[in-house]
Amino acid sequence: MRWALAFLMVMPALAAAGTLDDIRARGELRACIAMIDPALVRREPEGCEAECGYAGIVIDQVRAFAATLPDVTLDFVEVTWSSQFADAAGQVDTSSDETPALLANGTCDLYVSNLARLPWREKMMTIVPLFESRMIVLVRADEVSRFSDFDRLAGHSAAVQSESSFHTWLLAANETVFRDNPIRIILSDLDEPLDLVRQGVAEFTLTDADIAVSVMNESAPTLAPALAAGGVQQLGWGMERRASELQAEVAGFFAAQRADPDSALNEAWRASIGVSVAEFEALVRALPDAGQDAHE
Repeated sequence: MRWALAFLMVMPALAAAGTLDDIRARGELRACIAMIDPALVRREPEGCEAECGYAGIVIDQVRAFAATLPDVTLDFVEVTWSSQFADAAGQVDTSSDETPALLANGTCDLYVSNLARLPWREKMMTIVPLFESRMIVLVRADEVSRFSDFDRLAGHSAAVQSESSFHTWLLAANETVFRDNPIRIILSDLDEPLDLVRQGVAEFTLTDADIAVSVMNESAPTLAPALAAGGVQQLGWGMERRASELQAEVAGFFAAQRADPDSALNEAWRASIGVSVAEFEALVRALPDAGQDAHE
């Protein structure tokens, strides 16, 4: 288990990178993880800063997939969120179709931290969908009534991670439905937006529905969902566009695991979220629309 620090992106390409044949030849699957939320992925032991172990539903899913590849070991590589989309110079250009450096140089075979299928990302890589979700507006529990409909988000502050689907949505909203009274965007690291709302630095954040469920499962939640934003999104694993056999292998694994109610994937979802993947998606599709969308 390794850290992928910024300097890795400017290293020469590593041997045997990206395709299923490459993975089998080297005997190792390199799964890159960003620390999206402790409910989904966390370092072990608690407080670990280097050479850590990892736990959480994201980790359980990857281990179940790796178990289907004979004679292949699994290596988790921790990366920052934005580095998943950065080029060899460490820059993120959402108009580019260049393969991100961490995929191109062999540091990562898979990005497994629930990437939303956004058009700008799918110019850079292939994202094989695992589940459907929606963005949820989370606010302090005592302020839910202030944000009871979509229009009330205008002019308020939101904390999100840069280059996230939430950031993309807010930028679009500020250019369209909120152009006369834009949302003030506070960019922060992945594990900070929820705390910034708790502390009153930001008035709300956007998160995926599975993370929102985990927040609500806390013994004494200080945050609460106010409304759903945007439409249904597909989230999944990212990989090189040329890795067609790996894409097919992952897609087949997802399909088989979703279809079996007692599969490792569904058991991991029940343990973490409380429902199977299909049951979660049914709940997501039943969420009421909040009103206008950023892309209307």
